[in-house]
Amino acid sequence: LGRLKYEWWEVVSVSTVYRYIYLYSPKWKKYLAHKSYGYRKKYGSRKWGNYKDIELTEVREEKHNTREERWHTESDSVMCGSGKWGLTVNSDRYSRLVRMRKIESLEWEIVYRVMRRMLKWEIIKSITIDNWVEFSKIRRFRKWYDIYRCRAYASWEKWWVENVNGIIRREIPKWTIISEMTDEQIQEIEDRINHKPRKILGYRTAYEVHYNTNLSYIP
Repeated sequence: LGRLKYEWWEVVSVSTVYRYIYLYSPKWKKYLAHKSYGYRKKYGSRKWGNYKDIELTEVREEKHNTREERWHTESDSVMCGSGKWGLTVNSDRYSRLVRMRKIESLEWEIVYRVMRRMLKWEIIKSITIDNWVEFSKIRRFRKWYDIYRCRAYASWEKWWVENVNGIIRREIPKWTIISEMTDEQIQEIEDRINHKPRKILGYRTAYEVHYNTNLSYIP
């Protein structure tokens, strides 16, 4: 609806659509955000890494925090299924463009290798990570990018990639067996997220903002 207003004009309000679903088509409620899946027990646990040699986010330049420039990103991992397979996710703080790839486990050498392939052809100036152990080898990126880390228990310092994880969960529920998904399926989901109009971007898409272009999504 926001994109329709951005390209054309406002037809109905969001509350009208929700009211219609709840009154006349309750079977559609399962497609609403955060309404589809119940609580699932977490699989295993993750370990903390030692990142004392990596600067905290509070020393970043102000333009990083105000999101005035592209190519400053946040990274995280999303685990699914048995807890062995998952996704490594990287998102631009300015444009909200998302990149994600499958990982076999949270072993740091695997995460580093997949991230290097994923970001090889991307223009990046900085990466912000959390304190989990899977990013231990990210120090090797410091010859190309600035690396920052969140304080312990302060994942809100990279809140956008945490938000992206929730969006990914709508497409790939926690019980999904990632190992059975193809790279093409992962890429399709990535494209769908990057071409989704967002209120925070004025109902433009992350792809449009990142590549400074305008596309037509409404026939």
